[in-house]
Amino acid sequence: MAQEKELLGFIIPNWALCSLINADNSGLENDDIAKIDSFVKKVHEEHGNASFMLGNEEEDNLGFKYTNDIDSLGSECTMLYILA
Repeated sequence: MAQEKELLGFIIPNWALCSLINADNSGLENDDIAKIDSFVKKVHEEHGNASFMLGNEEEDNLGFKYTNDIDSLGSECTMLYILA
């Protein structure tokens, strides 16, 4: 029997979107790349290898959040999803 997949959401700072969606780290500092790599490793360990995807751009633009799933710094954020 096939296992049912679940859509999981993550609060992502906008500065990390290009890296997670397009694998484009241009313009990012090494510290930011390390934060993203650590986050991706944790997600893959917990939920398997999955690609991040955007949902509804209007609904998933979260505005400023005091914390997010990559670091504990305030930032403009967007909700990204994986199918796990």
